[in-house]
Amino acid sequence: MTLKPIVVSVLSLLIASIAPAFGASQNYPDKPVTIVFSFAPGGGDTVARLLAKHITEVMGQQFIVENRPGATGAIGAEYVKRAKPDGYTLLFATASQMSITPQVRKVHYDPLHDYTNIALVGVAPYVIAVNASLGVHSVADLIKYARAHPPLKIGSAGIKSIGDEANVLFGLRTGLDILSVPFKGTHPATIAMEGGETQALIATYVNFVAGVHANKVKLLAVADSKRLDVAPDVPTAEEAGLSDFDVSQWWGLYGPMGVPASIVNKLNAAMNKVLHNDEVKKRLKDFGARPLGGSPDDLTAYLNNDYKKWSEVIRAQTSARKAQ
Repeated sequence: MTLKPIVVSVLSLLIASIAPAFGASQNYPDKPVTIVFSFAPGGGDTVARLLAKHITEVMGQQFIVENRPGATGAIGAEYVKRAKPDGYTLLFATASQMSITPQVRKVHYDPLHDYTNIALVGVAPYVIAVNASLGVHSVADLIKYARAHPPLKIGSAGIKSIGDEANVLFGLRTGLDILSVPFKGTHPATIAMEGGETQALIATYVNFVAGVHANKVKLLAVADSKRLDVAPDVPTAEEAGLSDFDVSQWWGLYGPMGVPASIVNKLNAAMNKVLHNDEVKKRLKDFGARPLGGSPDDLTAYLNNDYKKWSEVIRAQTSARKAQ
């Protein structure tokens, strides 16, 4: 006889606790959303801001990109991991911080288990570029120059970033003496290369657009199986005589673990709509990138494959260092 009131009371409490969260999900977003980019302004930051602008238009609420650089992306990634999982703090993640950094240094996040996967954004092959004043016009020329002027200084977005690993891989593939010079982001590394502080940089095409137009930067090769539509005269690494050199940056949108599925679905649908926007597709093409999109599961699969690929590369590099 006394069980019925107790059961009703418990159900009432349960409904009361669920209702606010359900309502918040239904009304999402009802305030500005922060998208954290874990590197300095420039480069991938440009892509993040482009997409934030269009998601703002699609969802009717402001999406703001906030730069939190440091520790090769770890600071921003850890910040989002600790954020409230309500969909108002998101991570615009890169291959560096998700596929490489956690495998080469101690960090306080697990890219495979600490986040809610929301959307796969796009991918941009890396390009080998040099300071135009070197008088280097091909990968063969660069190798010749580097042997005559060791070590070859190549910048990167930071210690153990994807650019740093690409520099080491370039040294392994060419046998050159490489000095990888870390900066707090790819944009500062680009400025340093244009100013002659370093001789070369391996990064995405978007970082070199201004320098190419100003005749400060010369592009030598694309680290991909096909040429860039926006730079069709630049050969692939294979065509330039550099075998087994495939390096790409990719971007994904993540939230802290526990973001409600209804919010994930809204964000995923908005991102896919943005990636099909003609202006966005053109801008990404101009950046030397291509949109990907798909479901949260597609992002999961992409990360798992890329993580495994770099794990094999890092092991090979470690073995090569020990053999030296």
